[in-house]
Amino acid sequence: MGTRVYGCDRCQEVCPRNQPWMNQDLPDNPGLEARADDFALDVLLTMSQEHYVDKVWPMTFYISRKNIAKWRMNAARALGNLGDRAYTQVLAETLAANQLWSAGVKPIVIGCGQLEKAHGPEESVAFAQVRQAAELYYRLALNLVRSRPD
Repeated sequence: MGTRVYGCDRCQEVCPRNQPWMNQDLPDNPGLEARADDFALDVLLTMSQEHYVDKVWPMTFYISRKNIAKWRMNAARALGNLGDRAYTQVLAETLAANQLWSAGVKPIVIGCGQLEKAHGPEESVAFAQVRQAAELYYRLALNLVRSRPD
């Protein structure tokens, strides 16, 4: 994946139909340059639903509007792959959630209420996933306790 956020950019580069354009020295696109900050990796990592719907999704309409979590997860991976310490703080602030997503653990909602009304059958979580999430949370909590100053 490297520093890519979505596979579509790689597809654009290798698509035979795009090769004539990719091999030309084309002028900069002012419209795209004006939107570049909206797609900065740290912005994608911490974006609100409003930012996603208003600024990201209109440019990537072919990707489901429901994929904000995937964008955030991929932005975290790309930032980590950059190896730039300038992003350490923003990554640390979102580390726990992104570690779980990166490990393939689906979020689990714990709380009162009737979960069968809040979630459909396709959203079921296997016990192995619950256990995996619990183990990750346990390790994260241990690391937090161990790293606290005395």
